[in-house]
Formats: sequence, C-alpha cells, structure tokens
Amino acid sequence: MSLSDVFTMEKALLWSSIFLAAGATYLMSYVMSQKALSRIPMIGLELGNQKQREKIFLGRAKLLLQQGYNKFKQNGIFRITTAEGTRVIINHKFLDEIRDMSDDVISFETALEETLETKYTTIPTDEYLITHCVKADLTPGLARLAGTIDDEVKYGIDTELPQSEDWAPIKLSPKLLRIVAMVSGRAFIGPNNCRDETWIKIAVDYTLNVFAGQRAIKSWRPIWRPLVYRFLPEVKQIHASREEARKFLVPIVQQRKAMQGKWGDNKPDDMMQWMLEKADAWNVKGDDRQAFQQLTLTMAAIHTTTMTVTQALYDLAAMPEYVQPLRDELNEALAQSVGKFDKNVLSKLQLLDSFMKESQRFNPPGFTSFRRKVRRGVTLSDGTYLPTGVTIEVPSHAIAFDPELYPEPQKFDGYRFYNIRKSGAKDADRHQFVGITPSSLHFGYGKHACPGRFFAANEIKLILANILLKYDLGITNPEEGRYKNIEFAHQNIPDPRKDLLLKKVA
Repeated sequence: MSLSDVFTMEKALLWSSIFLAAGATYLMSYVMSQKALSRIPMIGLELGNQKQREKIFLGRAKLLLQQGYNKFKQNGIFRITTAEGTRVIINHKFLDEIRDMSDDVISFETALEETLETKYTTIPTDEYLITHCVKADLTPGLARLAGTIDDEVKYGIDTELPQSEDWAPIKLSPKLLRIVAMVSGRAFIGPNNCRDETWIKIAVDYTLNVFAGQRAIKSWRPIWRPLVYRFLPEVKQIHASREEARKFLVPIVQQRKAMQGKWGDNKPDDMMQWMLEKADAWNVKGDDRQAFQQLTLTMAAIHTTTMTVTQALYDLAAMPEYVQPLRDELNEALAQSVGKFDKNVLSKLQLLDSFMKESQRFNPPGFTSFRRKVRRGVTLSDGTYLPTGVTIEVPSHAIAFDPELYPEPQKFDGYRFYNIRKSGAKDADRHQFVGITPSSLHFGYGKHACPGRFFAANEIKLILANILLKYDLGITNPEEGRYKNIEFAHQNIPDPRKDLLLKKVA
C-alpha cells in the first residue's frame, strides 16, 4: 500500500468520524428534545396517529384548541398536532415571561420565516424601516390624515358599491378588497397612484399569491422542497407579481428621488416618502428594494383589514338592531365637527369601536396568535423546558371565550366593551379595539404586536361609518342567522360566496 493510499484512507476515516459524530449529536439532541416535549400534555391523542391527527386538525382546529385550553388551563401549556406538525400552546399564564425574552431565545421573525417559507418565496421579514415608519410617522400622522383617508373611503364606496334604492345583492369581499387597496394606497403611495388599476390589481393579488405559494411549498415534505419549489406554478406567480410591482413602483421611487429637495409645499405625505427620506439612515439601498417595501407593507395591511370589515358587516346585517344606535352615535359626533370625520369624531365613536372589538372576538382571522420559534432552549417558571426548534402559539380565540374573562362569552354583545369603558374602571381604555391585554390577543402581544393596528382601526371605522350612513344592510335568509365562517386549520375566513344585501338609506 502506497503512502498516498494511507493518506486517502485516513482522510476517509476522518470524514466518516466527523459525519458519525455529527449524526450522533443530532440524534442525541432530537431524543432529548422529544423527551422534554413528552412531559408537556397533549390534546387529541385519542384521534389516531400523527397523520390522522394532522388531517383532523384541518377541520377541527378551533374545537381542539378550545378543548386543550379548557383541559389544561391550570397547567398553562399543552401540545397539539397541527397540519404543520406538533405545536406547543401556551396561555396567558406564561405570556409575560415569554414576551420579555430576547429574540435570540424566542423569535417572532424566525417563526414568520417558517410560516411564509421565505427560503423559497423570498419574502423579506427583516424590513425594519417599515415598522419604524409605521410607528414614527404613520401612527402620529393619523389625525392629520383622517380627512384624506375619509375622502378615499367615500370615493371607493361610491365607485365599488351599488347605488340602488332597492335591495341589491353583492359579493362583498372583492368589492372591499378594491376599496381597502385604494384607501391603504392613499396613505402608502399617495393620491396620484392609489386609484391606478395596475396598483389595485397588484395590491389585491400579491398576498393571495404569497399564501398560495407557501401552501404549495408546504404540501411537499421538507426534504423535497429545495428541489421542487422552482417548478411550482404558485411560486412562479409570486415572482411574476413582484416583477409587475417593480415595473409600476420603481418609476415612482425614481421620480420621488429626483424631486428630493424640490417639492416645496407639494411634498407627498405618505409612507413611501417617509421611507425614502430615511432610507440612507437605515441602509436601505436600491430602487428595487425601496419599491418592494411597499409590497411588504401592502401584504400586511389589505387582506386582514378586508376580512375584519367583512365580518363586521356580516354581523350588522344579521343583527340590524345595532344599526340605528350606531347611526345615532355617528350623527351626534359629526354634528359637532361640521359633518367631517376627523380625529375628534373618530375618538367619540365608542359604540362602533366596541362593536368592532366584539365582532373581532367572535370572528378573528385566526384561532391562535403570538407565534414564536424557540431558538435556544429555555426553562419556564414552572420548570417546563422548551427545546430548541419548537414553535409556540397562544390560543387567542379560546382565551376570548373564557367565562372567567368575559361574562356570557357565547353571547354577542356589541355593547360589551362600550360598557367596560364607560364603567370608569382603571384599565378601561385598554378595552378599545386597538387595545392589547392578556385576554385580547388578536393583534399579538408585546414588542412585536401589530404596529399598524392604529391605522387599521381608523380605516375600518371610516369604512363602516360611511357604509352605515349610506346603506341599510341585510342577509339573504335572516331566519338562518348570521353567515357561518369558513374554518380551515388556524384560519377563520368570512364566506366570500355569500351575498350581502345593500339598499341606500331613504
């Protein structure tokens, strides 16, 4: 045997040892992780094996989460088999201590990357300038923008909804999507662009394409995803949408940059302008990236707002006894501001705010919130160990139906939060629509709670207020009650197949 053969054998043995050691380390880590998880009780084991439980979860997620919350409420923690694997569900018992953990221990961003399959969809989750400008510019500017947003709401309603004095049935979701795209666009890219049909199509389609793409990727086992994602039509459609957006938005970005310092009194007052002015400080370079930030912003804003408005209108149509008290509140508030919606008017709409919050309590966009990924194993205050790689969630819908937190939780009470705020309780203002408490978690919790909820609340109020003042509402078969939602896994969607009846107020 030659010396080179000896060296070759030693090299092969070395690599074999490395691979064996790495495999043994991974196996040991996996075994220890599973052992730690096995100490956390699980709901639904009686439903069958892992595959059977995953399938059952798709149609019974809300029920299973409620059962788990009720059964293990004192523990504050349980496991559940979802369509994406095992999840650890925590309730408000551990919420504050987990909220205070650093992002390198419990990560919102890593969980979002996993949800959106960003490795393959290439959706950015680290655009921190967006969050900064929402908090520093958009939210403080809401009072200044109220009239502008209201103008766009009125335009959208006049152009998208029927103008009939007889009952007219409409499929609400596609109409509302266009209205919300225009209204959000007014605040994001300005009045000269928000009504452009190219923009409206981009804004409406992009989020749908992203979620279709991530669903298509998740339908494959993880081992195959790096090989197949390039060939999936749904993923190709995401990139086609981005290219369409690039062609529309980049010229606007370039024109804005060319006008820097030359605007005078005509400088745009919108998210694109604020973000461009701060781009250098945040090291956001390149026309394409600055354009694509508007896509990311739009993805976060349009569809959830549309679903919230749809749910509230379905509730109003099924419970018309709320319509006149809400109109009375609107007319009284408007009478004090020369008939114009402004910050003061919106702040006086406490019954509308309460109705929105109760509608959201019954009809959230999802049955869980506060999704986080454990990046470094951590021990909770009761001694429970959460191993690296585990995804945790909070059963926000189940918590919102806890009778110890909400008296008669199964009863829809549009005055519920109105009465709490009028009671003079110390924390009454926390029960506004935008309020976040351990019992109201649909906007998240802690430092990663939805920063855009204040803009969304104003937008939703203005859309509902203008529709209430202009239309009577109805459903096709009142005797059957309120339209049922479509429940699929964690998701809770207003049925887009149903007709909402509208008739202009006489």
